[in-house]
Amino acid sequence: MTSIIRIFHFLVSLFVFIIIVVLLLFMLTKAGFVIYSIFTKDFFSSSVNEEILHEIAFAIVLVKAYKILIYYLKSHHLNIKFLVEIAIIAPTIELIFHVNKNSIWVNCIYAFFAIFNLLIYLYYYDKLKKIADSYKEEDHVPFRSIKKLVNNAKRKR
Repeated sequence: MTSIIRIFHFLVSLFVFIIIVVLLLFMLTKAGFVIYSIFTKDFFSSSVNEEILHEIAFAIVLVKAYKILIYYLKSHHLNIKFLVEIAIIAPTIELIFHVNKNSIWVNCIYAFFAIFNLLIYLYYYDKLKKIADSYKEEDHVPFRSIKKLVNNAKRKR
């Protein structure tokens, strides 16, 4: 049974690693397009500046996604703090840069979602920070605290 679990653990880790590589390639191509558009288009045009700022803001979301994936690959835990942060940033970026491209109802949903997540983040910030810190204390080893409990119980026998 443990060999099957190890195989699945390896397959999940491999899948996450492939996603990270694809994400990095996507980020590099996006950065290449931004640099290319800076040099080939009229840089002082407001639409070009807006497009470049959107790509930079989108890169921040991609970096957050990268951090989530790397953290998961190391610990097989999802850092709730990172997830809530990306849930605030992503819809806010869409509101700022694509307000005219979406309908008013879609913009309202983005705004509600971002504000709701921001309120959750502010209200539970201390708890989210403690959870994130507890994962760091476990040294990114999943179920280490459970293993300690089992080992301590065996020693007491």
